[in-house]
Order: sequence, then structure tokens, then C-alpha cells
Amino acid sequence: MFEFSVVFESPTDNRFHIRPDDIKLINDSVAGVFGKAEIEQSAGKLVSFFQSRGYWCPFTLDELQRYYKEKGWNTNAVFFGLVGAWYDDTFLPTWNESWPCLGISPDGLHYVTDHFILRCANKLG
Repeated sequence: MFEFSVVFESPTDNRFHIRPDDIKLINDSVAGVFGKAEIEQSAGKLVSFFQSRGYWCPFTLDELQRYYKEKGWNTNAVFFGLVGAWYDDTFLPTWNESWPCLGISPDGLHYVTDHFILRCANKLG
């Protein structure tokens, strides 16, 4: 079981020590931190969304899909490998459990976790 906490900031209250712009993206992807290219693409695009906002803000799925459409990205797999079980169809096809990357509140707001940020920044030991 992973330990994590949800990160939420406002434009005037940026308390998490790693900022969205601190995370390097290569072709809208975080390279080599999740072990599967499709998950690294999902994570990188989500980081790109936060970079456009300037902080780790809560967001709705509608806001994220609107951002994806503006960028011309496919909106069908926005959270692939970041939420729930995900299917790996490579060498030995298996279902895998995702890392604790996102939290969702009862009012539909989504939040990233410190685990997500640290993994994307390649700061997990």
C-alpha cells in the first residue's frame, strides 16, 4: 500500500515544493518514471495542464477535456494508468493496479497527489 496525500493549491497559496514547471516534459510525456509509455504520456499531458495553470489546482473532467481538445489530444484515455486497473498488452498481458495519482471529491473536483508529483519529477527513491 502506498502512502500519499492530496495536493491542492490556489493561485496565491503555492505550498508544494515542486512546481508544475519544474517537471521536464519530452513530447508532452514524462520519460521513464512510470515504466510504460502510455502512462507516461497520460501523466505528461496532465502535468502540461498544470503548467498552463501555474499551480496544482483542483480541476473538473470538463476542464481537462477542454484543455485536451484545445491541444488536439485524444480525450478518451486522459487518466490511463493513473486511476484504477490498467491493461498491459505487451510481453505478458496482465491487468495492473495503478499508483495513487489522483483523488476525486464528492463534488467532482479532481486533485493530484504528492505521489504523482514526486513520480513525475523523478523524486521517488
